[in-house]
Amino acid sequence: MAGNCGLLDNSCVYLHYFPNSLVKGCCCVVDFRLDRGSGVATYLQLVHQVKHALRLGVLQPGDRLPTAKEVVDKLAINPNTVLKAYRELEREGRRVAGAR
Repeated sequence: MAGNCGLLDNSCVYLHYFPNSLVKGCCCVVDFRLDRGSGVATYLQLVHQVKHALRLGVLQPGDRLPTAKEVVDKLAINPNTVLKAYRELEREGRRVAGAR
């Protein structure tokens, strides 16, 4: 949880990858960050970050992403924004297990 190791703050969602699950922890693997001044829609920033993690092999197809609630709680964004990002990933054929 946020604040346990000094590496975590409230602007990101951090997850540690273990072979068959994703567990909240201090080792950062998925790290959603928003640039509110970029001019890029928030949902697209999330989509691009998941795609980037897939390209790097940090995430594998079918890996569980944080729930929409976890993302909303950490990034203080509208739940519909997260759901829109996850729907876009699904539309593009990216599996987002347990994303809701």
